[in-house]
Amino acid sequence: MCYRAYTRSQHVSMAPHAIPELLRTPLEELCLTIKSLGLGKCEPFIRKALQPPTPKSVHNAVELLVTIGALTRESETLTPLGRHLASLPVDPRVGKMLVTASTLGCLSPALTIAAGMAYKDPFVLPMDKKHLADAVRRQLAGDTHSDHIALVRAFEGWTRARADGGVRCGWDYARRNFLSGNTLELMSDMRRQFAELLHAIGFLPDGARTADHVDASHNRHARDVSMLRAVICAGMYPRLVSIRKRGKRNELATHEDGKVECHPGSVNSVFGTNFPFPWLVYGEKIKTSGVYVRDSTCVPAYAALLLGGDFETDAEGAEPHSSTHPHSSTEPDVGIKICGGNYTFSAPRNVLTLIRGLRRELDRLLDAKSRDPGLDLERSGSAKVVDAVRTLLAEEERVAYGGGSQADTWQRGSEFGDGDSRGGGYTYGGGRGGGSFGRGRGRGGGNSRGGGDWECPGGCGWVFGHKRRCFRCGVPRDGGGDGFGGGPSAPGHTRF
Repeated sequence: MCYRAYTRSQHVSMAPHAIPELLRTPLEELCLTIKSLGLGKCEPFIRKALQPPTPKSVHNAVELLVTIGALTRESETLTPLGRHLASLPVDPRVGKMLVTASTLGCLSPALTIAAGMAYKDPFVLPMDKKHLADAVRRQLAGDTHSDHIALVRAFEGWTRARADGGVRCGWDYARRNFLSGNTLELMSDMRRQFAELLHAIGFLPDGARTADHVDASHNRHARDVSMLRAVICAGMYPRLVSIRKRGKRNELATHEDGKVECHPGSVNSVFGTNFPFPWLVYGEKIKTSGVYVRDSTCVPAYAALLLGGDFETDAEGAEPHSSTHPHSSTEPDVGIKICGGNYTFSAPRNVLTLIRGLRRELDRLLDAKSRDPGLDLERSGSAKVVDAVRTLLAEEERVAYGGGSQADTWQRGSEFGDGDSRGGGYTYGGGRGGGSFGRGRGRGGGNSRGGGDWECPGGCGWVFGHKRRCFRCGVPRDGGGDGFGGGPSAPGHTRF
C-alpha cells in the first residue's frame, strides 16, 4: 500500500471526481461497438450519456472510421473491414494494419509493431548512456528511417538470442542493446494474443502458431522492407507528415498543426537527415514546448496513394509541363488530393489512370479478403495484384536509394493542400518539381560532405572532420572499435 501527502492548497485545486473515461479516451472503438450492436448512428446514441463528449469529438471519430474504410459515409454502415475491426480489441488503425498485413504477406513484423503500439516501447534510455542507447537504436533501424522497423529488428534479435541460447541469452541481448526484457516478454504474449484473434476471425486458417512461419502465404513478403513500409502506412494513415528540405534542415508539417518535429527519441530526429521519401507516418503526437511526432516511418508516395484513404482528382490548378521525355504526356497534369484535400500530387492523366486502376484492383482484393478471410490469393489469381504493388514499391525504393533512374520520376512539388509552400505535393516528369523525388543519398558517394565532415557509422549524424571519433557515441570514423555490445548488424535497406 502506498500513501502520498498533499498540501491543503493542492487538495483544494483537485477536481472532486476523476474525468469520465468517455471524455478522455478515443471514441473509435466505442463507435465500432455501437454500430456492431445495431444501436443506430453514433452521435445521437453517445449524446444520451450523462456527460457526453463534444459533438466534434464524435464527428472526428466517425470521420476517421470512414477514412480507414470501416464505415460508409452516408449511412455509417459497417463495411466488411469494419466488422472485423469491431471484433478486434485494438485501436482500429492497428487492426487495419494487421488485416492489410495478412493480405499483403507481412503479418509477422506487423504483429510485432502492433504489440509495441498496444503496450509500450521496449527501448530504455539510461541517463548516463543516452547517446549510446540512441546509437544502438539507429543502428537497428539502419537506413530505413523507421522507428517501427527498428522495433521489429530488436524483437527478432531478442527472439533469436533466446531461441539459440535460452532465456539468459535473451536477457543478455536485451541488456546489451538497451531493451527491457520484461517489455519484450509482454510483447511476445501480446503477439500470440493478436494471432489468436486473427485466427478466430479467419485470417490465420491454419492456427495462430503459424503466424511466424516464413513459408506461409501471410508471410510471403515479410522480409521486404518496401512492402512493410506500405503496411505501416495503411495502419498509420491519415497520420501523415510532409517533409521539405530547407538547406541543411528538414521542415516537417502536418495539416492539423503546421510545423512539427520528430521526437528526440526517434531515429528520424537527427539534424539534417537525408530522408529517402518526403513523407512520414507516425503513431502519436505529443505537445510540450512544441509538437513532436513519435514512432515515425518514412514512406513513399505510392504507399499513401494505394493504401491510404480515398483520393480526389482535380484537373484545375495543375499546370501543363513542357517535358520532352518520350514517355511524358503533353496534356495538363491532373491534381490528386488525399487526406481531405490537404495534400496534393500531380501527374499526367495516363499515369493517374494507371494508379486509379491499380488502386481499384487492390481495394477489390482487400474487400474480398475482408468478406472471405480464408481466400487463397494464388488460387483466385489475386496474387498478381500484390505482386504488381510490390514491384511498384520496390522500384520507387530502388530509385530513392540511388539505385538508378526511373523512366518517369516523381519530383517534389510545391503544393500543400491550400497552396502552402511547406510542400507535400509532387509533379511528374518535367513539371513544377524542385528536386528529385529520390533525393536520398546514393550508394557510391561515401559518408562525407564539404569541409571533410563525416557521417557517424552508428547513425548519430554528421561529425566535424577534425574529430577521429563521434562526440556523441564514441564510435571511430572507420566504424571499427567495440561496436554496440553485441547488437545485430544493420542489414541493407531492402531486407531485414
